[in-house]
Amino acid sequence: MAKFVWFILAAFCFCPNVALAQNSVLPQEVASYYEAHNFVAAFSTPQERNVLAAYRSEEELKKRIRSKRLITVYERIQKIKARELSFDPGITFPKSSRAREPIPPGFAQAEHVRRTSDGALIVEILIHGLDSKTNAMLVALYETGERKSFPDDFYKSNAPSRREIHEWVHRNGNWFIKATRIALLDS
Repeated sequence: MAKFVWFILAAFCFCPNVALAQNSVLPQEVASYYEAHNFVAAFSTPQERNVLAAYRSEEELKKRIRSKRLITVYERIQKIKARELSFDPGITFPKSSRAREPIPPGFAQAEHVRRTSDGALIVEILIHGLDSKTNAMLVALYETGERKSFPDDFYKSNAPSRREIHEWVHRNGNWFIKATRIALLDS
């Protein structure tokens, strides 16, 4: 399996149309995506995210749920979904299996950003795990009004649990993340 991952990475990194330029800046649209991801991960539980993913519209949600926190989380989930390109989700998750969680648990921190020769961005992400106890504490702090933003100090106190490679493409003046991500086995 490790050889397969290295093969994919080698093929990805050495293709002539994806020559990497160092020290590219993260565009605001891309940074906003990760900020929304971290907000959703911090201020909702996995169970709440699965329930929210079932709603088709904000109007339907507001008829059934009165929590301002959950409405805000739903709005952020919709912003995240609007930035994702999916080609054929049936390949990765057959219709008979449970669909993937809309926002996986944990916080995303962009560590390295590179621009390819064809204009795409390659973003190396550190995923910092979030245990259920800390998640519940953050939700409670949000509900009481003590915290309404992502805790910046979280990265300092929690080691990353894994690394991922995200590819962003620029289409019609907007940035979109490809749904397929590479998860590195050795963090």
